[in-house]
Amino acid sequence: MADVCVTRREIKYLLDRCTAEILKARLRALLPTDQSGKGDGYLVRSLYFDTAFNQDYLDKIDGLEIRKKIRLRIYSPDDKTAKLELKKKQGVDQRKYSAAIAKEDAQLMAEGQYVKLLDKYESPFVQSLLRKMELDVYAPRTIVEFRRLAFMHETNDTRITFDTGLCATEANFDLFSPRLALYPVRYPVILEVKYNRFLLSHIKNILQLANKTPVSTSKYCLGRQVSYF
Repeated sequence: MADVCVTRREIKYLLDRCTAEILKARLRALLPTDQSGKGDGYLVRSLYFDTAFNQDYLDKIDGLEIRKKIRLRIYSPDDKTAKLELKKKQGVDQRKYSAAIAKEDAQLMAEGQYVKLLDKYESPFVQSLLRKMELDVYAPRTIVEFRRLAFMHETNDTRITFDTGLCATEANFDLFSPRLALYPVRYPVILEVKYNRFLLSHIKNILQLANKTPVSTSKYCLGRQVSYF
């Protein structure tokens, strides 16, 4: 898999379950869902990394306009690869870089052995990220898991996701474990609206039914509730 860079806007809302179900029903009448999942969506599991002084976490908590997150992401404990991702944000604008790495290499990263992978990947993105993680003493901090139902529209790369069942652990960083002991995270539904340039008016009208103010929440920060809350 070649390196991927996606640039778009991202707006988040916190919803109660009743409002979320109403919005899902309206969107199903207009948009196709991601074929990766069935009726209730698909599993997403991410292992987040941070510096020795938790700089990325603190940047988010302190409300810095420019911030970043580094993670490994899988969609099943049976996956043979993981997506290494760097997500940079400036307000609602985001740029996400990603590349696929082998399962055994993801496990080495969870052990902090970044240098061992430098000779294996020629990708400039992977090379630069691994060197940064080594230099800034990045280490695994939390695994966050949830189920995602995603609606899509080709125009402006529009993607609308409903994330439910959030849970996390800060005690076990085995990303591929089929038996992770996770604790629940308190938010019932996180709605994410992602698009380039502008959101189509008929989609915007449906989302306005939520009657909610956008929030600046982070699943990574929510997953740190044992060590920081």
